[in-house]
Amino acid sequence: MNRKKRELRFLIFLVSFIISMSFANAACNLDISLINQDPYPAMPGETVKLVFQVTGVEDVNCGEVSYKILEEFPFSVDPSISSTESIYSGTYVRRYQSFWLIPVVLRIDKNAKEGINPLEILITRSSGGGEISYSFDIEIEDVAADFEISVRDYSKTKGTLTLEILNIGQNDVEALS
Repeated sequence: MNRKKRELRFLIFLVSFIISMSFANAACNLDISLINQDPYPAMPGETVKLVFQVTGVEDVNCGEVSYKILEEFPFSVDPSISSTESIYSGTYVRRYQSFWLIPVVLRIDKNAKEGINPLEILITRSSGGGEISYSFDIEIEDVAADFEISVRDYSKTKGTLTLEILNIGQNDVEALS
């Protein structure tokens, strides 16, 4: 009888341990948000700098946390940075916010359509839970202007030169220096 009680206690302990571990893994709650885009809107044929913020990485139950940018038209990761990166969770500085800032530089294809274009990012954690896909709307618009400059008037005696600047681009210009 004593042996059966020990086996039952061990079985109860084992089941409660497994259940508590599953709750610990469920406690890892990661979220990512886009906090900056420069320039806004992004321009076709140019680069755009993005900064993402991942929250929840202070929880040691997350294990190793990774992100991956899915390079799909019209976006490609600038060769100067990596499209994937990892951090070990549970790292933070006392009395400061505990999040992970991810700076990214993307190249925008010159044939990108103007308007909202989705950018996909995958977040994974080594503690399980698989990959979580996040989609961010990146605004793309061709806002470039082009100018013709010509001499309108020149007076050698007065020492004046008057230039004429003509906007030949498709977009209006609000200021010119």
